[in-house]
Amino acid sequence: ASIELYPNRIIYHDGELIIARVYTPEGQGEAAEQAIMAFLREVNAAASAKGILPDPIRGTVGVIEGAEFYRLVQELGTHTDAVVISAYADGDTDAMGPLRLKFKIESEHGGGT
Repeated sequence: ASIELYPNRIIYHDGELIIARVYTPEGQGEAAEQAIMAFLREVNAAASAKGILPDPIRGTVGVIEGAEFYRLVQELGTHTDAVVISAYADGDTDAMGPLRLKFKIESEHGGGT
């Protein structure tokens, strides 16, 4: 066994933007689900790079409810034009995590949904 020490400090403050990406719909079906999964992997990588320690078993830093995931997939599936998907911290989060997330999907040219 080995012991590693990490400083525990606030990494993200409540409401702080973690990452935002432009998504252009490519048909229906699994495309929206794959886009959300890819976005969540990017959120995980960005949060890890900023200092949130990953769960030692799963290697992830964030948590998202299944219902929230499917809500995002359904909402993304309703768009036909490019949108911006943004992830924000839901509460102050220290290095130990977990990172709780809030999401926003809005038109790339202004006006939210």
